[in-house]
Amino acid sequence: MRTKLEIILPAHNEEGNIRAIYDEINLTLASTTYPYTILFVDDGSKDQTLSKIKELANLDSKVKYIELSRNFGHQNAIKAGL
Repeated sequence: MRTKLEIILPAHNEEGNIRAIYDEINLTLASTTYPYTILFVDDGSKDQTLSKIKELANLDSKVKYIELSRNFGHQNAIKAGL
């Protein structure tokens, strides 16, 4: 049975970093054979973080997201992802 890697990333007002972290994760995992998904948890961002995440989700089926209605904090965003 193959292990599946699920990466949970809380994000709050991170529009400038979403693509960069996505690219780095893909680059790092390119040499592995593990199937993986990237789950972004938008923690009530006020900028374009969610739109950047949605753009990636439309391009790559490995990208998923959860949109929180307001900022609940880093730990609660991780809990939502779990």
